[in-house]
Amino acid sequence: MKVLKRCQVFFSLSGFTLIELMIAVLMATLIVGALYGSFRAGLDSWEKGQFKSELCQNARIALEQMSREIRGAFISQRNSYYKFVGEDNTYGGNDADILNFFSTSASLNRLCEIGYFIEKDPNNPLAELKRRCDPTPDSEFREGGTIELLAMFVTGLNLRYFDGESWEDSWVTDEDEDLPLEEEERCLPKAVEITISVENPEVQQEPLIFSTIVSIPTSTISSEEKMLP
Repeated sequence: MKVLKRCQVFFSLSGFTLIELMIAVLMATLIVGALYGSFRAGLDSWEKGQFKSELCQNARIALEQMSREIRGAFISQRNSYYKFVGEDNTYGGNDADILNFFSTSASLNRLCEIGYFIEKDPNNPLAELKRRCDPTPDSEFREGGTIELLAMFVTGLNLRYFDGESWEDSWVTDEDEDLPLEEEERCLPKAVEITISVENPEVQQEPLIFSTIVSIPTSTISSEEKMLP
């Protein structure tokens, strides 16, 4: 009997009360919750950084491809079949310029008709930058070829054209277009400024702006020198 009483006293002195257990569980829960919150915040930050990095990389790749193809722009002084037409356009208050031209640098080793434009999904506040490539150009300018995605989550595409003295919002090399030009004025711009705006749909912040200026070294050549497709 004495031994039993001693054991009961020992366990009562060395054990935890219900309140102490509840406090310990609460403290453990708070610690685990704090650790999870810190881990989750770090993971979210990493995911957003990774997405931003991919977004920037995608925009840079689009700029590089556009720069390469615009640098190879081509027209003929005597043949209006080859054109370079840049249209100033908007959608929803944002820049959505359109450019159609012929290029010798379309990675197909031949003269191709190239087009850049913004395509907006009515169910999505952001748009996509698209590229049209027609390796067999014909008289149907702005039509034909295949369309591919250049950049996602685009909020704007702005193109400006340098005539040697000032920057213009549009450019036309064909007298049949809306902005008529004299025959002797049919020429390529000296340079084109490309500005792409992209936005991370998961982060409420200002759009990221990517811009570059592309010089066009190709001069207008005669119809006898033109490159046939």
